[in-house]
Amino acid sequence: MKFTWNKESDEKMTLKKFLKNKGVSHRTLSSLKKGNGKVLVDGKKRSLAIEVGKRKITLILPPEKSDENVKMSKEPLDIIYEDSNWIVVDKPPLLSSVPGPSNRTDTLVNRVKFHLWQQKSKDLVPHVITR
Repeated sequence: MKFTWNKESDEKMTLKKFLKNKGVSHRTLSSLKKGNGKVLVDGKKRSLAIEVGKRKITLILPPEKSDENVKMSKEPLDIIYEDSNWIVVDKPPLLSSVPGPSNRTDTLVNRVKFHLWQQKSKDLVPHVITR
């Protein structure tokens, strides 16, 4: 997954602080330090400790590993909007959002996972956000 921001202010701050201000979690920042993903400043890989002013900052995260226990469902999916980061769907009533003990094979997550697989996405781990 890739996120890009244009830092408009000349005020200097570390990349780490900038990313925290953008909502990047402590866990993700720790993972970046271990080499899982990268941060680019004007297209060049940089450390989280450097200070930046007015620059283009890009965060690139590696695809999450798919859980083989989460099956795919070929049942229909009513997609309202889709881009490289988001899929907005109209979930039918009574359809569970995530797999659980009573239903492991046909939930919103199972349907979205199949859709992502059909689209040849590298990331097959849906994260559900509800209203």
